[in-house]
Amino acid sequence: MGTWGTAIFSNDEACDIRTEYNALAAYIDDDEVILQKLKKYFQIGDTADDLNAVFWYALAALQTKYGRLHEEVKSNALECIDKRYTMDGWFSKKDCIKREKELLILKNQLIGEQIQRRKVPKPKCEKAIWNENDIIAYHLVNIVENQWNKPSDYWFYGKYVLLKIVKVIKTPVSKIMPELVSDEWMYCSIYDWIGDEIPDMKIIENLNFHPISYNEYRKEHDYVANIYSKVVNPFYKRKHDAVVIGNDTSNKLPPRLAAYPCYSADVIELLLSKMPKFTVDEIGYYNVNGMP
Repeated sequence: MGTWGTAIFSNDEACDIRTEYNALAAYIDDDEVILQKLKKYFQIGDTADDLNAVFWYALAALQTKYGRLHEEVKSNALECIDKRYTMDGWFSKKDCIKREKELLILKNQLIGEQIQRRKVPKPKCEKAIWNENDIIAYHLVNIVENQWNKPSDYWFYGKYVLLKIVKVIKTPVSKIMPELVSDEWMYCSIYDWIGDEIPDMKIIENLNFHPISYNEYRKEHDYVANIYSKVVNPFYKRKHDAVVIGNDTSNKLPPRLAAYPCYSADVIELLLSKMPKFTVDEIGYYNVNGMP
């Protein structure tokens, strides 16, 4: 279990419990049912001990937040706190003091007056805004201005590139009940074309895919990037300026479908910003020297 701090949710197991609880409680109103599902999945017994203290701490903190404190959870969490479970061996003396303060805060929440029962909000999930095989004319105007560059300083500003959505992958939010809700991740490839206007769909018949990055470990190019719909990441509030010009079911795919680890909604602009500026003669098409 990875631990990076003294707070209740500063470890991997507690974060996993939070993810599962929030997903289940958003769709299931029976606290007993939720508790039993969580205990079964995380292999927790009916008694409190040092091995499962993190479970009781995390669940107690979550249930008090929403006014849903279960008596079994309260009893076991308080027992773990009083017996100083998870205090020995985890932290330095300085961190032990901080951890003890965190547990004291939780204890006071558990023994104090509980808030009224609240609804647990449904998880915010990434949803695909395009379908597999969609061909997208993406207008390169979604660039964040900073103190060094204005959007118009980028050589590709205002131009169009062509993307193909090569895959939409669904990943369940809850591993306990994967049927509840899923994230939908769009993976795209970029054609080796750039222009000033939206082209005709037929142009892709004569286009290849362009490398997105070079993998030093494998000594080969990657051709696929993850592009967000901007539902999850609130930092990027600008909308995509993009048009679906068709759907290509020819199964023409890039040579490698390994995902490029980009986490920004403005992935296309960020990728292009790392490339050298093309000369006037090269604006119509990428050349192989434009990428590593």
